[in-house]
Amino acid sequence: INQQVNTYDPHALLSQFNQGTELTIEGNEPHHFGRNLVMAREIYKKTDGFFDPTVMPLVYYWGFGKNKKAVEEVDEKEIKKLLAYVGLDNIKILEYKNGSTTYKKSNPKSQLDFSAIAKGYAVDQVGKFLTEKGITNYLVEIGGETVTKGTKQRDEACTIGIVGPTKKMNPQQDYNALVQIGDKAMATSGDYLNFYEVNGKKYGHTLNPKTGYSAMSNILSASVVANECMIADGYATGFMAMGIDKALEVANAIPELEAFFIYDDNGETKVKYTEGMKTLIVE
Repeated sequence: INQQVNTYDPHALLSQFNQGTELTIEGNEPHHFGRNLVMAREIYKKTDGFFDPTVMPLVYYWGFGKNKKAVEEVDEKEIKKLLAYVGLDNIKILEYKNGSTTYKKSNPKSQLDFSAIAKGYAVDQVGKFLTEKGITNYLVEIGGETVTKGTKQRDEACTIGIVGPTKKMNPQQDYNALVQIGDKAMATSGDYLNFYEVNGKKYGHTLNPKTGYSAMSNILSASVVANECMIADGYATGFMAMGIDKALEVANAIPELEAFFIYDDNGETKVKYTEGMKTLIVE
């Protein structure tokens, strides 16, 4: 998976695609790249473009790529120029009868960043591997993205804590909710741990693909429960860019999703969640 979709590996297929104009994966090779792209396209459409993995040029501009460097002075003209490279419709998928697939760019300067979906995909793949080996009880977690199946010892369900943006950040105490997701997956996205501050202004790593700027919406954290972790992962990122009202509206409109939001209301931290999320929260 890393060899195909890791943005930090210059030899990964994703990096090769970003530096070139097209990529062909033969039918006998694993199609991790393609699966991430296909799911990204689905989430892109259902979030009205708020989730968009072609923000990579903007990720580098704002200093959240592998060569991290804070922007000291924002250049509106440069951001406008980079926005021309953003848009998942710029990436075309061409399938052939022999099973090979070619991915092409409409704009040669467009680049993909699967950071907001690939971890969730990896969690799913590890879970499937364990299932294939006959393991029926497990919890797989990579960087906060999680999938669970079965139970712990004594037939207890796995309980996961949603940790909010506190000063102490003690996971044993400072959680906003405890949830039992059953045989499903959960992913959380937030800007309170990955941001920088310049001249008194905060810039978070979640970018708004419509404006080109750091989103920094009133949502502090978005936790999404879905059947697959890559789905939860992608939507959690898309919701972060929307703001609480739009995110809750979209989450409620998708039956296979449940969501838990921690947001800022004029300096006060509050929570909102979908109706179905109530059944997952442990009192």
